[in-house]
Amino acid sequence: MEFTLCQLSSIVEIMAPIAASKRPTTAGDYSILSLQTSPLPTYPTTSTHYLYVRAHDPKLPDPRSSRSLFIVNTPIDATESHFRTLFADHLGGSRVEQVEFESTGPTKSAVVKSAQPPSKKRKRVEEDNAATELPPTWDRDIQRSGSAAIVIFVDKASMEVALKHVKRAAKARTELAWAQSEDRLPALGSQSTLMEFSMICLSV
Repeated sequence: MEFTLCQLSSIVEIMAPIAASKRPTTAGDYSILSLQTSPLPTYPTTSTHYLYVRAHDPKLPDPRSSRSLFIVNTPIDATESHFRTLFADHLGGSRVEQVEFESTGPTKSAVVKSAQPPSKKRKRVEEDNAATELPPTWDRDIQRSGSAAIVIFVDKASMEVALKHVKRAAKARTELAWAQSEDRLPALGSQSTLMEFSMICLSV
């Protein structure tokens, strides 16, 4: 049985109040992996986040599909570094080559457009838009809630080891540490913007 993203999101809401010993460990082809998030200054307690993981099996496979995992319900703070740490430290030590997030990964339309030379009019519009683009409000990318990601491993053997450990952890209902690499990443929020605003206030 194949689940849509909306159906999987509904399962997350249903699972929330269920005791760990009774919650499901699979949803269709997906293994349900539990992540324990770190406390934050604004919310000083741990919480559980659920990832849905399966082998990547797209309708139009490419050479990397056989060594990739498809993940749904990506945490909004997720980065490539987070997934590298998760698989290296907790899921068999598998080496991740690349992570493609739903918001940044290549799409079919993008590939088609890139193969076509831009017209002079479209090129001028793109240049005008780039010139008026607003500065980023966050110091690092924020993922859309419930979005998907594709984790690509260095080879098929690494992917198979990772998937084996995912299924084992899901079956045991093990809660794995998440966001332990935060010290190597920009903080969530816009520290640079806040700093600039503080300097302006001090100068007034």
